[in-house]
Amino acid sequence: MSLHNALMYELKNDSDLSAHVGGRVYPIRPPRGVQKYPLLTVTLSDTEHETTMSGMTGLANHTYEITVMSPLHSQTEDTAEALRQFMGFKRPDAEFGEPGSEVSLVSSILQDTRDGQDSLGDASDDIVYTREMDFDLWWREPTS
Repeated sequence: MSLHNALMYELKNDSDLSAHVGGRVYPIRPPRGVQKYPLLTVTLSDTEHETTMSGMTGLANHTYEITVMSPLHSQTEDTAEALRQFMGFKRPDAEFGEPGSEVSLVSSILQDTRDGQDSLGDASDDIVYTREMDFDLWWREPTS
């Protein structure tokens, strides 16, 4: 399983986080016309593959921007806090992802947060509040 698939699985299936987003986790942007909030979008923004003179070490760092979106600012804050707690309490070398297809997550580090707003994407003037959170996920990737 890829780290991206493992992350999407974990975000959709964590009970505390699901209490907020109910499985509404989308790659890059939500579908047009989405009506239910809050939701999360997940975007890969950077990758690093650790190497030495001998070759690949098997350790990689992927930076993901996970954005919380909601028309209510308080809901955005509450969901972002649930996301922070979920991502921050991953054990070193934890199995991460769908059972039978896990990846080995070494660490999860919150690097940055930014608040903003966006339009709902329809013809209205309604906005959604956003909190973008950048997480560095260090994981052991297959080298062969």
